[in-house]
Amino acid sequence: HDLVDVAMRGYHNLWISLYATGSSALEVAPMYQEMFAYARRHGYRNDVVLADEAFYVFARGDWDAALKLAQETRGETVWTAQLQILEALILVGRVGPEPSLPLLDTPRRALRDASASHKVFLVSRLSDVTLLAGDARATLEQLDGIAVDIGRGRFPAPEIDGSAVCALAAAIALEDSVARDRWIAVALADAIGTGRVAARAGRAFANAERGATEGDLDIAISLLGESAELFQRSLVFAETVARRRRIELLLRRNGVGDREAAQTELAAILPYWRKAKAVWYLGQLESWAIGQGLIFPRDSAAEAAPREPDAHFQLTAREREVAVMVASGLSNKQIGEKLVISERTAEGHVERILSKLGFRSRAQIAAWQAGGDLSTPPS
Repeated sequence: HDLVDVAMRGYHNLWISLYATGSSALEVAPMYQEMFAYARRHGYRNDVVLADEAFYVFARGDWDAALKLAQETRGETVWTAQLQILEALILVGRVGPEPSLPLLDTPRRALRDASASHKVFLVSRLSDVTLLAGDARATLEQLDGIAVDIGRGRFPAPEIDGSAVCALAAAIALEDSVARDRWIAVALADAIGTGRVAARAGRAFANAERGATEGDLDIAISLLGESAELFQRSLVFAETVARRRRIELLLRRNGVGDREAAQTELAAILPYWRKAKAVWYLGQLESWAIGQGLIFPRDSAAEAAPREPDAHFQLTAREREVAVMVASGLSNKQIGEKLVISERTAEGHVERILSKLGFRSRAQIAAWQAGGDLSTPPS
């Protein structure tokens, strides 16, 4: 009957229900595609559907499409806060923490007025950003605030089920055995979560970590393989965390074929991040892999691709204008004054320029603009 508002709310609630009753991301995908097609057909572009679609394409590795969707939003709602977190996550992956983490200030303020369910979603997604950025302490502190909700399984969704794994990864990085044991208990506390794919993946990870602490590397490595395979069907970042932990334990066991198995796990991690053009995080993965004594596979497809002679085609007209001002040494505040826009909007333009060009600093923008050395050290 073309009751668009009602239909879109129905679609939104349906995907939540499908996950809650055990469907994988692959099984939910046709419903998502139908939902987005329906929304476009009716010109329905509110923040809820934009957030749903942005996280959907993000999970498929199309970060450019996710950024475009995030930039369609207006105002300040819990949905725009989630999209700002997504923008920060993408920028961390591509250019690193320094220009990205300030984007979390607004979503953190949104937590004050968020409902209980939205607070859990926001904190779960905030923690993905801080863990990707390498801040294990912030990740653990944030997730400790929603540990009770996660343990009770009150809000069944993949990103929330994956939060216990992020907390465990943070505790492992900090060598905090108390936090590790606490989060093993949290991950195993949700008795009704056994029907959800991501919850089963989280339980497998927690049981693997329990096995590792008891010295049973065989069971730990087996369970981490199970965890990674389940997360592959629902949550890509948690899958990466599980595979990285499995690599560490394979190398610790160091049995026949374990190093080769670790290389296979590393190769399984990379396709998503390469598709997403997560330059900074790929650099972190490479440093970590070399530190583990592994060979970091080259991206043969990227090396074979022809280089664009001029990257200006990637930028909008306004972004090219901002790039010129950055190269002239203007601050975000000065750029805002010249263009009659807010300092925050100017900052957003600079962040998107950095992201699109795969740079880490304003100095690199200046060098690129001048046609000079792109290896200019960060300012």
